Order: sequence, then structure tokens, then C-alpha cells
Amino acid sequence: MKKILLITFLLINHLSCADTLLGIYAGAQAGFYKSSGDLKANNSNYNQAFSKIDKNSINSSSFFIALEHGIPLLPNIKLRRTNLQVDNFVNLELFCTLDFPNRCFPETSLDLSHTDLTLYYELLDNWVNLDLGISALYFDGNIDFDTGLNADVNYAKLVPAVYGKALFEMPITDLSTSLTVNIGSASNASVSDIELAIQYKLSLGFTIEAGFRKQNIKLTQFNGTDLDFNASGVFAGLNFHF
Repeated sequence: MKKILLITFLLINHLSCADTLLGIYAGAQAGFYKSSGDLKANNSNYNQAFSKIDKNSINSSSFFIALEHGIPLLPNIKLRRTNLQVDNFVNLELFCTLDFPNRCFPETSLDLSHTDLTLYYELLDNWVNLDLGISALYFDGNIDFDTGLNADVNYAKLVPAVYGKALFEMPITDLSTSLTVNIGSASNASVSDIELAIQYKLSLGFTIEAGFRKQNIKLTQFNGTDLDFNASGVFAGLNFHF
């Protein structure tokens, strides 16, 4: 009997450690945001253009995959892609006037899509989960002015950031809440990305989630342009763990 109990204990212990030794997480989100901010341009193509960014409805999507393991000292890794675009946000009444014809770019669009590479350590793994690490956010979009000239501003910018995620599992339920933060800065750029979510665990490793996400992106002195952009709103997602 003692041998049977011992074998059972070792088997359970082995199975519980398997997830710690290697866990793969993947997921996707769809976001529905409101944008705000300022876009200024001052060079030969834009002629001191100024636009107030104010659009009530923009759609965004993001995808991620993460690998967690039990190897000491080596960080876990997470890769996330966020697609974020804003089209036709110039206020025609303010900027498309006879007094300021060179400020009239009604079809101006922003592409602020970026990829996050995060290295992190899992400091707590119980009903409270805590991850801390660093991120590198790579922006590879553009600002497209409707000028009729070759006036696009293309940028490739890498912004280092501090990463943190806290997840709280609610006892006797399949519910949990989480707070995820990415905050960083570099020359000519700063970023903050804050996400608050609630999750519900389904069967077969699936989890559904919904929450609120707020992003602030500042880019200065890119070919004479200065951008201060905010997006905030709700999202829904589906995650999978195996």
C-alpha cells in the first residue's frame, strides 16, 4: 500500500512539473478604441500642418505567443504583434479652409503597428501570479499625409520598456483578473501600454477574456513631425495554453 501511494505521489508530482518545465501560451485580441492626440509637421512638404487626432471608432488586433519553462536563470519569452491604424482623422471644418489650404490633409492616416519582444521571470505562481521583465517594442509603420507629394514619414523605431503582469485567480471559480503594463522610452520616443482584463477558464486549455486597454505613443522629430497619440477602449480575446 505504501508503495502504491509513493508511486501515485511521484506520478502526480511528475505531471504537475511538466507544465512548469514547458508551457506554451497563444492568443488573439480584437480591440475597439477611441483615439486622441496631436500631430504636428513642419517642413517643406507639410508647411506647418497641425492636426487634432479625434476619432471615436478605430479597430485594432493583436496576437501573441509565449514560452515558459523551468530552466533556472533563463527568462521566459513572449512575442506580441499589435496592429493599430487610424485613417481620415483630420477635422475638415478646422483645417480645410481657404486661409490654410496647405493644412488640408483630410485623408491623413497613421500606422502605429508594432511588435513586442518580452523577456520575463515568473516570480510568483500560485493564486497570485507575478511576472516581471523587460521588453523591446519595435514600431515599423508610417504617417501618410494626403498632400499629393511624396510626403510619407516612415519610421523604424526600437523602444526599450519595463514589463510587468499580475494575475489574481479567484478562489473556487474559473475567473481571474490581470493587470499588464509596458512602459518605456528612448530618444525621440516614449510608450505606455496598460491593460486590465478579466478571464474565464474554459475546458481543453482555452480561456476567454475581456477588458480595457490604454496606449500612449509619442514620437518626436521624425522628418519634421511630432506625434502624441492616445488610444483607449475595450477588447475581447481568446487564449490557449498547452
